Amino acid sequence: MQPRQLANARRPKRLEPRPLVETLPRINIASLKIPTNWQTSIAPWISLKIPAISRLELSWNRALFHHDGGVQSFAIKRSPLPHGRKRHYFVCHCNRAVRFLYHWRGNLSCRFCANAVYASQAIGKHSRPILQAARLKRILNDTKYLPKTTINKLKARLAKLRANPCNALPKRIANHQTALPIHNYGIQGQPKR
Repeated sequence: MQPRQLANARRPKRLEPRPLVETLPRINIASLKIPTNWQTSIAPWISLKIPAISRLELSWNRALFHHDGGVQSFAIKRSPLPHGRKRHYFVCHCNRAVRFLYHWRGNLSCRFCANAVYASQAIGKHSRPILQAARLKRILNDTKYLPKTTINKLKARLAKLRANPCNALPKRIANHQTALPIHNYGIQGQPKR
């Protein structure tokens, strides 16, 4: 039995489910080589990562994405780290400093503007261990760079998750991309000539 407030709540009826972060194509600012001077770098092979984007121009304070719908511009913000290093962020149109831009409906935007949710938010608490187990299996398949102690700890966690049998994942979450650990391929710009 639901509380009266929840039973009478007006929830929006969605025509389509919210997109999953794990399935959206994305650009990680950490994989881009941001120029430190007034030069502009060009990454024409960005279309290999996201086919709809034909070109990326990077300067020390701005990123220009050329795509089918025109040109999108994002400011680049820096945040100081220890030992004099800096971390870069895209500034989305909603004024959030974000490390990832997601391609959704022909535009690049942050997770909040794309209205995307993580797979773990889209499933119930009883299905969440299945998703965790699928991700752990993926990590354990590529143990090339993991220390033995980490591998043993991950195997113990996986055994613990397998001990509690649950239902299968919903069809929407069963996509192979949701089982992947979140990563991004390196994209680096070349100086403009």
